Amino acid sequence: MKTRNKLCIAFAAMTLAVLVGASQSQADPCSASASTLVSRSAGGTCPSALALNDTLTLQYRIQNASIVDDPGGPNDGTGVAAKITGGKTFSATLAQATGGVGGAALPGTLVFVPVCAAGSTGPLNPGDNCDPANNQCGGACGCVSNLTGVTCTQNVNQNKVTLTVGSDLSFSAGQSRTLATIKVKLLAVVPATVCGEFFTRVDSSGDVLVTNDALCDNPVTAGAQASANLDAPVCTVDANCGDAQCNQCAEVGTNNHCAPKAADTACGSDSTPTDCLRPACVINQSNVGVCTQQTIDAAENTACSTEGGTPVPTVDCQAPSCNASGACVNKADASQNGDACGSDQNPNDCSTPICSAGACSGQGNVPNGTSCDDGLFCTNPDTCTSGVCSGSARNCGDQFSCTADSCDDNSNTCVHTPNDASCADQDSCTIDACSAQSGCTHQPDPSCSEITDICRSPGYWATHSGYEGKKTVNMGQMVIDAAGGLEVCGQTITKTSNLAAPYLDGLGLSSDLEGLCVSVKGVTQRQLYRQLTAAALNCAITGDDCDAVLARHTDVTFSECSALCASLTPSPVAPLAPVPTLTANKCISRLDCFNNGGQIIDGKCATGLCDGVAEAYCGAKYGDCVPTEAVPEPVCVPFEKNCHAEALCNEALGVCPTKTAASSSAACREAKGDSCTIDSCE
Repeated sequence: MKTRNKLCIAFAAMTLAVLVGASQSQADPCSASASTLVSRSAGGTCPSALALNDTLTLQYRIQNASIVDDPGGPNDGTGVAAKITGGKTFSATLAQATGGVGGAALPGTLVFVPVCAAGSTGPLNPGDNCDPANNQCGGACGCVSNLTGVTCTQNVNQNKVTLTVGSDLSFSAGQSRTLATIKVKLLAVVPATVCGEFFTRVDSSGDVLVTNDALCDNPVTAGAQASANLDAPVCTVDANCGDAQCNQCAEVGTNNHCAPKAADTACGSDSTPTDCLRPACVINQSNVGVCTQQTIDAAENTACSTEGGTPVPTVDCQAPSCNASGACVNKADASQNGDACGSDQNPNDCSTPICSAGACSGQGNVPNGTSCDDGLFCTNPDTCTSGVCSGSARNCGDQFSCTADSCDDNSNTCVHTPNDASCADQDSCTIDACSAQSGCTHQPDPSCSEITDICRSPGYWATHSGYEGKKTVNMGQMVIDAAGGLEVCGQTITKTSNLAAPYLDGLGLSSDLEGLCVSVKGVTQRQLYRQLTAAALNCAITGDDCDAVLARHTDVTFSECSALCASLTPSPVAPLAPVPTLTANKCISRLDCFNNGGQIIDGKCATGLCDGVAEAYCGAKYGDCVPTEAVPEPVCVPFEKNCHAEALCNEALGVCPTKTAASSSAACREAKGDSCTIDSCE
């Protein structure tokens, strides 16, 4: 086998092919050859060198360069078909000092970053970093992209990644195919070389390409290998060494190299100021300083509220503070002496426990006139006088006029019987009911809406707001244009995506994708903005005011939730005054219910009714139908006119496409990877 290193083209079994072919008249001897190329997305030149913690992709491409090798024949030099048989492997060396075979390894320079493959179904999205040991993708976790059947796995040697061909890969004459693309991250610089140059390469495990063309008198094989240079220069300033709080560029001008600052150096902003620990620099196994939360003990007696990430439980008569070991513990609080505490053994009598030296002990009389219960025949309320409970009025009435109130003399308890008929509100489009806990309720009747509500999830709009593909439709832009723009969380959304990559260049928060395609990372405002953006698109395709649409499905308004979202971060647009009792989590859950075709019933999300069981809601937060003796296998039947099942068509708006294939998958990944979010978009 001959090898030409520059293009990494391997020729195998040339002489054998000629000898075997000499005895056959219908075919010619052939030479197998695989031209291999390693491409990198960044770091290929000194001016564009990598920096610490940069991520990039490595692409491995194979070209079938096999030919008829018969100098005396008419087909000499003609390209022939070949294949890589299933089960063959390639070993990708991430970093080594030189480009040739067997170059000195540089472990820890580049590391493999597994990601969810295209078509992943969650909980993570395509392109998200993942752990191969956990089922986070609903599919493969490894390659950024790959030919069908090809997998990318971390080798035991962490400086290598194994590319496995699971099934035969066919190549026509001269055909070039990208075997796989992987994601890597730079964790160390390469000192003492010009621009910090090092190399990455790939080698097949023996011969992997075999000819299978009718022009060849016998199959012949070839291996494949290639390398490419990368540049990661040594540092010049502290900023070149990652987090400058904990790392520095040492020996500048003589032997520039990154070194960690002293361990336990104070750094960063305390993410949990209510515990007894503060952030400080820690030196990891790669000799890099990392600003790590919860490292240094706070001063003793500092006020705190959490220990190890868990809230310190409330203890009557005590208050949490830091001890000498840096733990948040409850200690006696003298300021509470004499305060009421503990669980009263009889909360209806006229005495209560009080604090004394950090312990809940002793008994004190409650104030005169406090309500109490002498336990006799529903007398309520009774009152305390000098520690004695007295009263005689027989009273079981409650605050709800729709209940019939009475006293059960056998159990000496009040009974409140609901009467639904007394809650009728003269509105035929509400479902009226009485509850002993909350009185009259009037839930919207979905069947009364004359407008056909249409809804889709944030995930749908995230992949249907672009121009990718030859015959795709940008549904998001059609809806936004028909509505004349969307006002969400103090932002004006007028765009989706550019016609070509980079898809979001220059759009900022005017693009709906910056709200729909976002890594939430525990930031409540991002999750709320995402649900609000999807709801705004759903209301726009419905063609009705968003508050009116939501009123038919849930118990929050769009304008109040949008104002709450805008109030979470300073905005150039003055938000509406938020409702004091409304929370972001409530808005998120209610909007998520609507966006997925649900209804809020008695404060919980439902998607249908149990067939054959009277007024039994099911789906979403209500869960599956509960079997009964009369209906042993009940079925959850979706609500009539479920907005998630309605066609994406509003002829009055002129929005009624016949095809709605995904059109923004790449743009969505671009949005998820950039730095523009509702809480921070420069």
